[in-house]
Amino acid sequence: MTSGPIVSMWIGLPLGVVMMLFVAGHLIVLSEITLPPSRRRIRQANGGLMLVLIPLLTAGFSLIDPTIEPRLWVLVWMAALPMLWFVLMLAAVDMLNTWRLTRRRRAKLRDELRTIEAMTEHVLRDLRHTPRPDRAGDAGG
Repeated sequence: MTSGPIVSMWIGLPLGVVMMLFVAGHLIVLSEITLPPSRRRIRQANGGLMLVLIPLLTAGFSLIDPTIEPRLWVLVWMAALPMLWFVLMLAAVDMLNTWRLTRRRRAKLRDELRTIEAMTEHVLRDLRHTPRPDRAGDAGG
């Protein structure tokens, strides 16, 4: 077994802080952009979980020495791993939700295209059957 944390504190802690800032920034941007409500809720929940998960992972990887504090180290990992699983599951739910929204949007666009095609056909049919003013007097030649 190795002595000391898995990753040096001088590497793990700055990475954890940077990741926390990145996720917090992502959550701020989510509140300012236009998104479908279902997508926003899923991503906000995932971001909130990540804000709790990152300090646990940072502690488990670089702040807690498993040889000195094995009980604390195990507790941290017992909390972090289910959270990591939930983050991954929310990412899968986000992917399925995106497919659902895409399928719905494509169906709507397909309906709009059919409507536009029908209107175009109707207008072209009317134009073919409407006498043109420049040819009205040319009938006798």
